[in-house]
Amino acid sequence: QLAAHMDHTPGDLDRVQRFWRAPNMTKSTGLKAIDMFDAVHDGRIKAIWIMATNPVVSMPQADKVKAALEACPLVVVSDIVANSDTAKLANVLLPATGWGEKDGTVTNSERRISRQRPFLPAPGKAQHDWQALSAVARAMGFVGFDFVLPTEIYREHAALSGFENRNTRDFDISAHADLAADRYETLRPFQWPLPKARPRPGKGGGTDHRFFEDGRFYTPDRKAKFVPTPFRPAAAKTDADYPLILNTGRARDHWHTMTRTGKAARLSSHMAEPYLEMHPETAATHSLSDANLVRLRSRDGEAVLRLVVTDRIRPGEVFAPMHWTGRFSSEGRIDALVGRAHDPISGQQESKYTPVNVERLPADWFGFGVFAHEPDLSVLQQFAYWCLARADGGWRLECAGSGGVQSAIEALVDQDPDSHLRLSDGSERAAKFAGDRLEAALIVSKDRPVEADRTFLSQQLVRVIDDRLRVQLLAGRPPLGEGAGPIICACEGVGRTVLIDAIQNGADTVAELGACTRAGTNCGSCKPELRSLIGTVEDATAQRPNKEPVK
Repeated sequence: QLAAHMDHTPGDLDRVQRFWRAPNMTKSTGLKAIDMFDAVHDGRIKAIWIMATNPVVSMPQADKVKAALEACPLVVVSDIVANSDTAKLANVLLPATGWGEKDGTVTNSERRISRQRPFLPAPGKAQHDWQALSAVARAMGFVGFDFVLPTEIYREHAALSGFENRNTRDFDISAHADLAADRYETLRPFQWPLPKARPRPGKGGGTDHRFFEDGRFYTPDRKAKFVPTPFRPAAAKTDADYPLILNTGRARDHWHTMTRTGKAARLSSHMAEPYLEMHPETAATHSLSDANLVRLRSRDGEAVLRLVVTDRIRPGEVFAPMHWTGRFSSEGRIDALVGRAHDPISGQQESKYTPVNVERLPADWFGFGVFAHEPDLSVLQQFAYWCLARADGGWRLECAGSGGVQSAIEALVDQDPDSHLRLSDGSERAAKFAGDRLEAALIVSKDRPVEADRTFLSQQLVRVIDDRLRVQLLAGRPPLGEGAGPIICACEGVGRTVLIDAIQNGADTVAELGACTRAGTNCGSCKPELRSLIGTVEDATAQRPNKEPVK
């Protein structure tokens, strides 16, 4: 779009050109995201500036996007992190400001504009995006970019929205075209449109009414235009080589590509690995079991994921979340598998239907460990699979590989005879200490994933380790009668064992579980899992002849 919600129609182009006094206006729309990276890949685009997004993870054909940026002569990235998959490919990396550092306005989905004030100072040399864009524009010789304050940008935006509008365009906040600086600072939330003439006042000074309530639309004849869109099947087709349908989406506790949520140990405590959900019938057909590591392939790419066998998904289909990145996993970038098929108007990718095949990942050993310091990436890259997640006081690691088990332990746990313990009981176990603090603990088993209480082991990085706990660390489980079990409610840190105890003691509703454990009382996103757990425990108890509690 052009500024102020206008399109590249001849009338809008002429209007914006005259308002800005810009004789060299673009005459057509730019490339949509998928087509843009095709153009980067084949060399038509030689410079690209990426702001606040991580396309090496989130775009379809993500491996192709990565290759395109690796070959592009100039890649500029503005971000708040330096180690995202995209930031690593930048020729110029600009430190930007995050949400809590921004100063300006924000519009929500009901057209309500609110004043946003920073509650944190911009760190170091970080700048707002508008400051970076203006500085580059001025250096290139363009005029009209001499903004000092966001107030000035807002007033220009408001003035353009009302320029030659006369109630012919929906977006109009021209009542604020001359807004004084002190009024901008105290601006109350309002809904647009807020035209300069005859505004309908609401609570915040805006219109506060339903759009189109008078039955008139912003079209030449004021009538709505309905466009029939006949059903079209998915562009990609399953066949004997790719018989399953991959659906991608979001997981409960992460956001986009984990550049922020990946820093939070609490958010990784519930699900710490990229995973693939599969129906039991489908798993049986492919000779797979719950917790297997599997390699998923499409015509465009592949990934290695932890298998979750569940009846939440239909036979013949699989689901994987889109959040995991090369920063946190060996091959967890699920959009590497998604093809470029997309809607020609919106540009939205066909991310819900990708033909794939699946097979078990061959590995000689499987490991789980916790570390006070992040394991060296050069060591992890030697393994067939690895996934890192933040833990309180450090990191947790899932890994798998081929070859000798001893070499894996020696690579991850420094073999200092004065500060470490070793145990071999069919599995190999090692722990290293610095005084009464845990530095690293690793359990490696052959042929199958490690059986250990991961929540308990992760919690030991912030605890004083006495002699009793040293033994339990090697066992991989808490002392009898202790431990919360796998985390279900990430907000309150409530584990499965605690919840089962509460259910067996009479808490048979989500509300009752919340009252006695606090699970589900904050964001509430774990409530479906709590309901499922109540049903599972009650069903298991009912099936026991003497109705004894389920252990």
